[in-house]
Amino acid sequence: MPAADVPAFAVVGERIVPDWLTAVDEPWLQRLLAVAEAGAGARTSDVEARMLAVPGPAARVRVAAATLLRLSVTERAGADARRWRREIFRAGARLPREEAIRSLGCAEDELWRRAFADLPSERRYRPPDPLPAAAELALRTNLRTVQALVQRAVALRVTLTGNARDVVRHVRRQGLLCVARPVPGGVELEISGVYALFRRTTLYGRALASVVPRLRWCERFVLEARVVVGARELVLRHGPSDPVWPSAPPRTFDSRLEAAFAKDLARRFPEWEAVREPEPLEADGRLVFPDFAIGRRAEPDVRWLVEIAGFWTPEYLRAKLRGLAAARVRGAIVCVDAARNLGEGELPPRLSIVRYTRRIDVAQVIAAAEAMPAGTVREHVHTEKLDPGDVYLDYAGRLPYDSVVHAALARLQAGDPVDLVEEGGSLFVVADGAKVALLSRRARARWTARLPAVTRGRVHAVVERTSHQSHPDWRGLLKVDRWRVPLVEVAWTGPAQSVPSSSADSS
Repeated sequence: MPAADVPAFAVVGERIVPDWLTAVDEPWLQRLLAVAEAGAGARTSDVEARMLAVPGPAARVRVAAATLLRLSVTERAGADARRWRREIFRAGARLPREEAIRSLGCAEDELWRRAFADLPSERRYRPPDPLPAAAELALRTNLRTVQALVQRAVALRVTLTGNARDVVRHVRRQGLLCVARPVPGGVELEISGVYALFRRTTLYGRALASVVPRLRWCERFVLEARVVVGARELVLRHGPSDPVWPSAPPRTFDSRLEAAFAKDLARRFPEWEAVREPEPLEADGRLVFPDFAIGRRAEPDVRWLVEIAGFWTPEYLRAKLRGLAAARVRGAIVCVDAARNLGEGELPPRLSIVRYTRRIDVAQVIAAAEAMPAGTVREHVHTEKLDPGDVYLDYAGRLPYDSVVHAALARLQAGDPVDLVEEGGSLFVVADGAKVALLSRRARARWTARLPAVTRGRVHAVVERTSHQSHPDWRGLLKVDRWRVPLVEVAWTGPAQSVPSSSADSS
């Protein structure tokens, strides 16, 4: 394939692989930047044509040129152009064409240039100041490639660790259709894509794409998008190792008050630590992001949650208490501004209140924590992949093809959520209301006791099985020749020592 025909992305099987710009592309990127710098004052359309003529891979040059043009500034001439259009229409309504042009006092070509000077292609071009380096332009172009693909997504699933609060807030501010849930070690977001909507909008697509650069500030993240390309639906996978440009860094603290609290605790009580943005909690179907988790450095598994409230009422604090109770939290401290009580009433019991004026007294917060019988014991989240020996491999094979189980298995994909459900002494894997797998006697004995602590189940693979793979003594019980078997990963909470084997992965 000639270099000029290399696409901006390739398709490998069912996956999209973006054609990343790297250091190898810097020579022609430098030439592209030189064209931009020399184009100051020219028409934007002329500068764009010169950029597209730069020797290099055509698809990459096209995306890089579009990225550079977005970074540039064009001079607007809206009011002046509208005035010229009004004069042209007035003159044309009164006089023949030639006389109308002469009455306006300039040549015809110059007249039309002034009349349409506010069109994007006709505006005067000014290169970005300062001009980005070639390496930066490459990263920004890579970001544009990912964003252009995400804008065509049917759905996105993002799993992230660290900086979850900022990403979730951004998603909600953008008005995206999103379901957020805690998972081992972080947060999972399921976002509806623009191609899943009844009416597709450019605005929604841009909001969806704006999530991508914010992910770069997470400790770990994986974005999986089902993208419509032509008549096909393909999978895009984006992670921290992909070379794309990040967004502006998020703020470490939401306010000066929070920053002062963390600074005072570190200075006055060095044996204690304040963890900013601890793991989110799930309460009544919503994610709760505590402001801080504090604890002694010598006891890393014991934490007290600290919430900082500005304006408040007793009703607000009662609602806060209900939320923390729903999240099964013990040891919560709420710091309230003494001057911002908006309502009278009794404060709720069982909630430790620390009042402050302008600055939080960390000594009072420590005293409130030590007065509690125990802090929030941080339970460890464990994950384990069930191996084929943990399920009855012939379970679906003993059901006819018209069973709802086979229909559910046909739709099942890696990453789909599942539940473990006990019924009649058996333990089933349930997806979309259908019992798609049955745990073996060995696995049932292990997982029945853990069932109350299970937080999540997910398919990590789906394998096919045929009647020839079954034991000859049991083939007579089979109703079909071929069926699917889901292999699942289960997460549960428990003490650190409860990790059962090398197949478990503690987060």
